[in-house]
Amino acid sequence: MESFYASLICPKMFRMNKATRRPLSLDQTRKLQEFIVREVVRRCYWKPTNDQDWLGKDCCESLFRPVFTNYGLCYAFNRLPLNGMTNITANWQRVFDKHVFARPLAWTLDDGYPRVFPPDPTMRPFRAMASGEVNGLGVEVYLNTSEHQFECDDVNLGYTVLIGSPTDHIYTSTVLRLPMGRWTTVEVSPVTYRTDPALRSLSPGRRQCFFQDERTLDYYSIYTDSNCKHDLLMRESKKQCNCVLFNWPTKVEEQLIYAYYEDSSSSHGGSGARSCYPSCNDILYNNQVYYSDMKVEGGEGGEVKE
Repeated sequence: MESFYASLICPKMFRMNKATRRPLSLDQTRKLQEFIVREVVRRCYWKPTNDQDWLGKDCCESLFRPVFTNYGLCYAFNRLPLNGMTNITANWQRVFDKHVFARPLAWTLDDGYPRVFPPDPTMRPFRAMASGEVNGLGVEVYLNTSEHQFECDDVNLGYTVLIGSPTDHIYTSTVLRLPMGRWTTVEVSPVTYRTDPALRSLSPGRRQCFFQDERTLDYYSIYTDSNCKHDLLMRESKKQCNCVLFNWPTKVEEQLIYAYYEDSSSSHGGSGARSCYPSCNDILYNNQVYYSDMKVEGGEGGEVKE
């Protein structure tokens, strides 16, 4: 394509002056989503809610929700309502997800899941009821090589997968490249950090962490140190230059410039930048990746199955 929106996150195409300067329109977003649902994701599987059944055409509607990332428009599994963002971002999110809506969340970082039995398998965030590959998420994706953007990805056929906690913003996650023609298994292990509630008597500065009711962010409903830093980065960018990245949330009344520039993790000054302590209770995820060969179903048009 001479003017390709996804090239906004491809520096090579940007230097070639093939990148558009505007975000996707509502019609363009819907067309891209239809392509992903129809041509990319063929089947998926999640045992807690679907028992032993693989979902076909209803896969994306049932388990995945569209979300904008540094890699463009993606589909996310196990995100929180409003992608963990506050209500002020709802109208912006409806541009790419017509089903987005705010709803109460029974789970919290401080208190965990409600202590009920049997547990509700539809409660967000989803949880695996047992360990092992059969109890995890399974996805079958396809790639037609005739639609591969060689100007951006060169000869690297495959998909990019982001792995992170549902509580943290999607913009900084572990990046995994999913090759085609291979069976890829990702083993995810949670690491839980807990703080004794008795330490609430100390100030956040002394204990070096925040409980959930002690710090409120503009754009994120759950406090974590990464959400805090990203919230600050967005607010300072809007304040200093009145611009945002194409995949950052905006409020209804904001008329901002959509910019392409390299994201920075550095602080932007001010007292708020020094107070993004970690969450007193948090969950982080470690992952290991395993690859194995599989039978490739090649046909006319260069279709490859993962």
